[in-house]
Amino acid sequence: MADINIENIDIKEIINEPIISKEDMKIYYENYFPYENFFTWLGKDDSEIFERREFSFTLNDDRYLRFQCFKNSEELKKQICKLNPKKIDIGAIYNIQPNMKGENDGQRKFTPVQKEIVFDIDLTDYDDIRTCCSDAKVCDKCWKYMIVAYQILKTILEEDFGFNHILYAFSGRRGIHCWLCDERAKVLQNDGRTAIANFIKYKMINIKMNTTPGLKLPLHPSIERAIKIIENVFEEYILIGQDILNYEKGKILLETLIKTYFMKNYELIDNKIKPILNNNNYNSVTKFNEIKIILNKYENDNNKNNKNKYNRADLVIKDFELNILYPRLDINVSKHINHLLKSPFCIHPKTGMVSVPLRETDIINFTMEKIPKLEEIILDHKNGKKNSKFFYFKGAFDEFCKKLKNNQ
Repeated sequence: MADINIENIDIKEIINEPIISKEDMKIYYENYFPYENFFTWLGKDDSEIFERREFSFTLNDDRYLRFQCFKNSEELKKQICKLNPKKIDIGAIYNIQPNMKGENDGQRKFTPVQKEIVFDIDLTDYDDIRTCCSDAKVCDKCWKYMIVAYQILKTILEEDFGFNHILYAFSGRRGIHCWLCDERAKVLQNDGRTAIANFIKYKMINIKMNTTPGLKLPLHPSIERAIKIIENVFEEYILIGQDILNYEKGKILLETLIKTYFMKNYELIDNKIKPILNNNNYNSVTKFNEIKIILNKYENDNNKNNKNKYNRADLVIKDFELNILYPRLDINVSKHINHLLKSPFCIHPKTGMVSVPLRETDIINFTMEKIPKLEEIILDHKNGKKNSKFFYFKGAFDEFCKKLKNNQ
């Protein structure tokens, strides 16, 4: 067998990464990037507002250009086509043009005054309870975590805060970005953003630390609503789809919660719970149902005379479900007005996929095969065709910008 010449092998072929050429990116930027909609979305069709918005570009030589700004969509297109960046990030609207910050006359401090509140949900943050994939890998089974996270986040933002203009976008690899675009959200400073982020965040149990349970009675209506969303899909998505209780990560989480709520009752754990968890003949549905019966019986037998009792068995189950399916947000992304986030319609360098806006049906029925890739767009372009995938998702952005413009 002949020796393989490592020097002649492209490492991107080994790790299945697409080879993204500068020429293809240039075609994409010149013909497909939706500059006019960006002017509507980020500047309300107003040059005075738009030119105070920060853009940043990561170039192909890894130079990072911050505080770029433009009067209109034509200027934005001209510079993007000239620089041909591999990544575009969007920042805040400042009190002066960002590129003039070094020329400040000292009378006004360079200050961010507006920006969408952004949320970042990444599947790697679920690796401690994902059983199908890990790291950058994503499949239809673990995308279910994103579906539930979206549903819970959406209800909080719309029902608890009354926000209307929310843009969701595929990150390009393994998650969802959420842009909260209502005017009253954009003007919030860091303390207001932090308050919203902390309201949404759920205190997950830390298995390595002896933390107290996250659920306290009475349950907040927002948590009760999230539990109902989760309960509707928990068996299908987690017990069947992930078979979570036949993996150590699931067993340890449930056992830790039982210990915490039941005051480290080792007799209950060792004699009742562990035999169920360690029974390899049971699937996760059977284990979960058996453990619920055991916990409820124990609770009833030991609290017959307690008029003020609360059902710890019920709280264990609810907390277990929340720890698995409640949105895991990187809240530091959401807290700061000057935080930059990757722009929709970027091309992800590791996958070649377009970071496309998503409708609700797109999130719920998501598969990687539906997301347009740069190579597909360019192939169709060279053959004189329109890439149907790309224009379908561009349509979602068109719809969003139209509603934003009309304040619907």
